[in-house]
Amino acid sequence: MDVNKAAEVASRTVCEAIVGSRNYECRHIVEDLLQTEEFRIVITSDMKVIEVLGTLKNIIAGLSNELGYGDNKKAAVICLRLKEIVEFCEELFTGSLFIVLKYRKLFKQFDNGNGHLSLAELDRAIVHFYPQLGTNKKAIMRAYKAADTSGNGFVELREFEKIVQLLNHYDKLSQIFKELDTNDDHRISFSEFKRGFALIGEDDSNENYLRQEFNKIDTNKGGYILFDE
Repeated sequence: MDVNKAAEVASRTVCEAIVGSRNYECRHIVEDLLQTEEFRIVITSDMKVIEVLGTLKNIIAGLSNELGYGDNKKAAVICLRLKEIVEFCEELFTGSLFIVLKYRKLFKQFDNGNGHLSLAELDRAIVHFYPQLGTNKKAIMRAYKAADTSGNGFVELREFEKIVQLLNHYDKLSQIFKELDTNDDHRISFSEFKRGFALIGEDDSNENYLRQEFNKIDTNKGGYILFDE
């Protein structure tokens, strides 16, 4: 993707092109063959995203041409529409290049420079950018532990990209937990667990089956389900 005039490339004018391929080796073969100091190649596997981006960009540029806009006005129109294009792709493609870049920006903003986020740093980031989730400290803690796949007690960049999905997941779980915890003792007894099946219209008559499912979740075998389990 990107329009580069041959004459400008040949004259070593600074240019850039995006190469999309799901084949890792092919992507980097193309990069090695074409990239120079003046001709930069950006590699991505987000094929659908760059196809949509290229199409939308061409539509906007084409309309600008038909309307007789000069180069400066064309550039202004494209810049103004870029934000809308990015937002469109974010909605359309979960896990797209733009979402990854967005998470990287958030990560750098709250990272103190050591390359990972502590729980306190993550909490500040969530409160700042996702205030609707920032008050659910239990969900934040669960998401933090789940994201820390390396087990080093911190969230690294590659782990941070999963954090919002995990937050939404555990936020929903905490709401379900709260509904089941009818006596508000921050734990779910077997009777509350059984009542939950009835509330969602599931068969709660097979007590042996329910007990087996309850025991699977009750990992510490304390006789209650805790939100941390």
